[in-house]
Parts: sequence; structure tokens; C-alpha cells
Amino acid sequence: METFDYIIAGAGAAGLSMAYYMAIDPFFDNKKILIIDKEPKTSYDRTWCFWTENEHIFPEIISKSWKKIQIKTPQKKDIFDIHPFSYHLIKSNDFYAYVLNILASKKNFKILYESIEEIRNHGTIVTEKSLYRGEHIFSSIGNAIRYKEGNITLLQHFKGWQIETAEPIFDANVATLMDFTIDQYNECRFCYILPYSEKEAMVEYTIFSENMLKDEEYEYLLDEYIQNVFGKVKYTIKHKEFGVIPMSDILYTSNISSSVINIGTIGGATKASTGYTFYFIQKQAHFYIQQLKRGKIQKLYKPRYKYRLYDSVLLRVIQEKKIPAYKIFEDLFFKLKIQEVFNFLNEKSNLLQDLKIMSSVNIPVFLKAMISQIRKI
Repeated sequence: METFDYIIAGAGAAGLSMAYYMAIDPFFDNKKILIIDKEPKTSYDRTWCFWTENEHIFPEIISKSWKKIQIKTPQKKDIFDIHPFSYHLIKSNDFYAYVLNILASKKNFKILYESIEEIRNHGTIVTEKSLYRGEHIFSSIGNAIRYKEGNITLLQHFKGWQIETAEPIFDANVATLMDFTIDQYNECRFCYILPYSEKEAMVEYTIFSENMLKDEEYEYLLDEYIQNVFGKVKYTIKHKEFGVIPMSDILYTSNISSSVINIGTIGGATKASTGYTFYFIQKQAHFYIQQLKRGKIQKLYKPRYKYRLYDSVLLRVIQEKKIPAYKIFEDLFFKLKIQEVFNFLNEKSNLLQDLKIMSSVNIPVFLKAMISQIRKI
């Protein structure tokens, strides 16, 4: 059995982010670190988006940033200047290549491509070929979609096309973050457009619901949206992606005494109310890195109680469908400064700012949902 100081199980966004922060910190130069995944990560299988104000998150590999975003609902639409925030996009293949290139220069890192059969308590991993032991295992492997009595779990499922058009049709300076001017089918549905240039953009169709569609339905709805917004435009599909993100008020956690720490979505890094994960993965990685440097992991990463409550209330309101889902976001974006909304969603708001956010939405509906959630907790 080969022994390591730390083992990272899973080399996706969470695992490689954890490895990256270890690799660039001299504290870990004398630590023996193993990364295990079933196969190399090289493909362009997804895009990650996030907004930041002063933080620099992998600036070398950001494909595109926007300072203006558009929000559209059946009643309202506007383009917002989000300064001092920027909205960023990173392609997964760029991220994988960037981090793996850094790791290749570090002699204390070992990367193995083996199928993990079992992760045991007290720091042991069983693969198809061998056993490995570490003081801590940081694992992003496991079922991220959980259903539990009394908890709310919706799915954020989406299909995206990166398209190129013959004629310039996109405003490359404006990202459409949410376009609700599509048939909602009594759910929460929106599209977004992330333009790389005047002729090229990522267009995605997104749904918050309990059930997914058939693949051909996403394809039909995407084409329908493109034709409705831009007319009978001719385009070429350069890349496709599909994803399912759990939006759940289940508290994903780990057992510190077991030496196995969950990271990524199964470790609570997905924001329940929005599905945004990449930004919170970075916060989660820093959280554990700082504890390791102090000698021992004593606390688990989890959202502050108030944000867990806010997220669960929003999920309940969306699930109960007492008001159209788009009205929630319309109230937030059109009644408040967009910087206030971003700050709130990045979990950096104070109580007075929280109260301002809450006063912007349908108070009776949200208050009833909050009382129900508090009773449940």
C-alpha cells in the first residue's frame, strides 16, 4: 500500500482546484500528494461562469469577460453596467490543461488514472489495481443528486450550443444572463447568450424543475429560441454541452474523524438557489488549504446558516409555483442595483442588505415559505 500525505479523488473542477492551490503554495512542497481519476481530463465538456469584483480567479485562462449583462422578462428588459463586477467564462479544457501543466512540474504530485472502487474511512482508497492511503482524502466522487424526506431538490438542467453565424448578430460586449421571454411551461425556464464575438456565442436553454427533458426536446427548443430572437439565421454548431446541477437544501457534509472530506458539489460547493459552483469551489478549496496549513482540519466547509435558509426559501417558492418564477428575478434585478444582487448571491451581504433584498420580492409568498422552512429546520 502506497502512502501519501493527501489524496485527491476526482480530477474535475473541485479536485484540480484543490491541487492547484497546493501546487502554488510552498507549504505543500514537502507533502506527497496523489490525484486519482478514472481517465485524463482533456475535453471541452463544459463552461464555468462566475462574477467577481476584486478577486482574481484563474485570470490566465478566462476566455471572455463582460462588463454588461442583459436581463429580459415578458414585461421588462434592460442592459446593466455591472462595474466594478465582471462576468467571466472559463472553458473546461483550458482549465484542465492549465492546472495539469503546473502539476507536471511538481515532483511531489503523482497522478494516476485508475477506477476507484471504494473510499474507506480513515484515509484508504481502493482502486481496480491497488490500495492507497492518505492522511486526508479530498473526494468529489459520489452521487451529487440526493433525495431526502422533507428536503427540496430541484434540478437545473441545460443544453448549450456554441454557434457561429455567417453574419454579425451578437453584441460581443453584452452577455444575456437570463432571458425569460420563452414559454415557461409552468416551470422556471430561461435562455442565456454568452457572445465571444459578433459571430460566435454560447447559447444555452436552462430549466429549474424536478424532471429532465429528452435530448431532442432541448435541441428543438434551442433552435426555436435562436430563430425567434435572431430571425431565420444560418448558423453552425461548433460545440455542444449538457449538464445537470442539483439545487437542493440538503446539507452536504463529511465526517472529519473519517479523514475523508467531500469537496465540490457533494461537499456543499453548489449554491442551492442558483446552481453556481465554480466560484464557491474556490472558496471551499481556500477554506481547507488554510486549515491544512494550520496543521489540522477542524471545521467543514458549509454555507452560513442564513444563506442556507435564504436558498431553501427560494427553492420552496419556485417549487410551490404560487408566483411565476421569472417574477422573482424580475423583482431582484429591476428593483435593486445589480451590484447588490451579485454581492448577495456571492454570500457577502450584511443583514441590512439582506433585508433590502427580501423587501424587493413578493413579501407574503416569501414570508410564508420562510416560516415553513424555519419550522422544518
